[in-house]
Amino acid sequence: GGFLAEELRSAGFVVQELRDAGFAADELWDCGYSAAELRSGGYTVQELRSAGFSAKQLKMWAVGVSVAEMRDGGYTAGELRKAKFSAKQLRLGGFTPVELKLAGFSARGFSVADRRDGGFAGDELQKAGFTASQLHQGGFQAEELRALGFTLKELQLSGVTVEELRAAGYPVWELQSGDFSQQKPRPIGFRADQQQGIKPSTNTPESEHSIAVL
Repeated sequence: GGFLAEELRSAGFVVQELRDAGFAADELWDCGYSAAELRSGGYTVQELRSAGFSAKQLKMWAVGVSVAEMRDGGYTAGELRKAKFSAKQLRLGGFTPVELKLAGFSARGFSVADRRDGGFAGDELQKAGFTASQLHQGGFQAEELRALGFTLKELQLSGVTVEELRAAGYPVWELQSGDFSQQKPRPIGFRADQQQGIKPSTNTPESEHSIAVL
């Protein structure tokens, strides 16, 4: 029979020679070669994965292996997440927002537009700390922002136009006031769609722009 990989290694043969001779990555790993040695010796990321190397091991030992190479080599977003890669690193490496969400990543770490494409709901993004302005820039409409509970003032400051506010269902009198700073504070859990039952008070001076709840 032929020589074993371990015997050839002891005889001074390098990884590339053993690979060219037909030895699989797992055979060389079993006889003591590291992921870095196998990688520098010409083995692909896919071959290293087939040999049993985890994403974490490649991250630690195989210096220079990119996220894109690991993705192309068959590693999933979930495996890379366990290896402590960030959502941003995975996104830059070619993983889609959908793949990142399925892997268990939160709404943090990449753009609003990417999150939306990945299926994150508006309330998930809001809980992640995104402002009305950021959500609007990421493609959310005024109607959606209103439904999330953002105030008229917040929408105005985020760059939403009067036309968009009108389409979102705001009444003329509320848009006409122009002074959003004196809106009644919104109680916790009070949704913007509940504001439809609000109208101007007839008992207070018009200059105060006060409102009364029906």
